[in-house]
Amino acid sequence: MKKLGGVPDKDSTVAGKVYRTWMEVKAKLGGSDRESILSSCEFGEDAAKNAYQTAIDSSDLSIDQKNLVVKQHSELLSAHDKIKMLRNLQ
Repeated sequence: MKKLGGVPDKDSTVAGKVYRTWMEVKAKLGGSDRESILSSCEFGEDAAKNAYQTAIDSSDLSIDQKNLVVKQHSELLSAHDKIKMLRNLQ
């Protein structure tokens, strides 16, 4: 981010904080079986996919920044598909 002239956020989004807190509560209440964990991961990946798509659709990015975000988005989609596949194996 700095190499491209941007300033990285120092903090997480409110949605990210709520999600991490929910994951901690869920784990303490017994949601620690494989399927629950993978479903929660998929939910988190869905939120990240939406954030990346919003960034890609934005006109605030330079070409280099947009290329980087598109590359990361592609990698995220691959990870999401793998999590979904593992969850469906249950």
